[in-house]
Amino acid sequence: MKAAAVVVGILVGVVLLLVFATGVLDRRGRPKQLCDNSLCITAPAGWHGETYYGGTSSQLVLRPFSRRGEGEGSPPTPPGKVQIAIINYWPYRFGWPRRDVASIGRSDVKRTHERVSRSSVYRKAYFRGHSLEVLVYFGDSDPSSDALESVNRILSTIRRAPPPKPTQ
Repeated sequence: MKAAAVVVGILVGVVLLLVFATGVLDRRGRPKQLCDNSLCITAPAGWHGETYYGGTSSQLVLRPFSRRGEGEGSPPTPPGKVQIAIINYWPYRFGWPRRDVASIGRSDVKRTHERVSRSSVYRKAYFRGHSLEVLVYFGDSDPSSDALESVNRILSTIRRAPPPKPTQ
C-alpha cells in the first residue's frame, strides 16, 4: 500500500515537472501576439505589448521592459533595449513608399537627444495594404547588429488580423 502511494506520488511529481518544464501552464515563455483591428505582430517571449486607438489610426507598441509608473507617453528606453511602435493609418495615405518587407537598416538609425531614446528610426511605408509608420527607439546611440536583427525579426511577423468573430 505504501509502495503504491510512493509510486503515485513520484508519477504526479514527474507529470507536474513535465507540465511546468514544457510551459503548458506558464505563458511567459511563449511569444505573444498583439493585434489591432486589422494587423497583428508577434512579440518575443517576455516582451510587453500595448494597443492604442484614436482618430484615424491605431498603434501597436512592443518593448522588452515594463512601463510601470511611467505615466503618459513612451518611457525612456534603457541602454541595450529597444521599443517598437507601429502606427497603422486608414485610409491609405497617398504617396507613401510601397514596401514588400517591413525592415530597418543601419543607415536608417539617427541619433536623438530625446527623453525616449538615444537613437531612433522613423519610416513611412505602404505595406500589405496598410499605411504604416514604423518607429523604433534604441537605448544606445549606436545599436548593435543583434538589436537591428531582433527588430527586423519582429517586423517580419506583421500579418493581417483575422476577421472579427460575429457577435449574437
